Amino acid sequence: MIENSADVVWHWVDEFSDLEKGKLKAWLIPTLEATQKTLGTFPFDVHLHMHRKEKAKEPVPWANTWRYPHQSIHFHVDPSYKLEAFLNDWTAPHEMSHLALPHLGEDHAWFAEGFASFMQAQVMRTMGIYTDEDVKNKYVSKVTKAMPLLDSPSPPAELFRELRKQHEYPAFYWGGATYFMRLHEMLKEKGSSSLPELVQRYMECCRKGSRRLSDVLASWDRLLDSTACQSIFNEYSEQPCRNVVSKALADTY
Repeated sequence: MIENSADVVWHWVDEFSDLEKGKLKAWLIPTLEATQKTLGTFPFDVHLHMHRKEKAKEPVPWANTWRYPHQSIHFHVDPSYKLEAFLNDWTAPHEMSHLALPHLGEDHAWFAEGFASFMQAQVMRTMGIYTDEDVKNKYVSKVTKAMPLLDSPSPPAELFRELRKQHEYPAFYWGGATYFMRLHEMLKEKGSSSLPELVQRYMECCRKGSRRLSDVLASWDRLLDSTACQSIFNEYSEQPCRNVVSKALADTY
């Protein structure tokens, strides 16, 4: 069954009661609103596919984004959990944040996952779940915990790809997030913008026409009248991971 609602298209893949549907909508509609308040309005409909996963150990044991034929997110949920548990879960803010960027391909998966990991905390702050201090502490604690795997002379982009192959997902995700920690702190220091504000401008002018990572970086730098986004990205391709990640941590403290 497909049900249209404003900029959301609901796909109830499995059977859900009306009460369960109401609870899931009460979770996902405010989360989507907060995501768009944080990152800007999506220039496309968002398709939400709802799958049932009973007796799960958490409310959302699995979710992922699909880009074809629509901009979609598939959520596998256990509807027995309370609404509060869904609202406090990071999965929906993470997956919805993915849609702010085009699909970037396997080589740049670290950039995509790093972006979504960074932005999930920003969205949850918009929702009132995190304070500013909570967001900062979340970034620092996640990256610090991953540091034993990130303390390497290899360039970050190369190391992150290896971490993914080894299924070291927390280090892969939060290592990638350090790029956005660096950029966010640099923008705040200059007083011209913040990273979410930059993404809002990008969403309005350029998201629909972006097809690859080079499009994203070029658009961001053009909006900033700067070369900072590409320059920091180059560090992640060339400099030792331990140095780049340590700088991101130092900038965030």
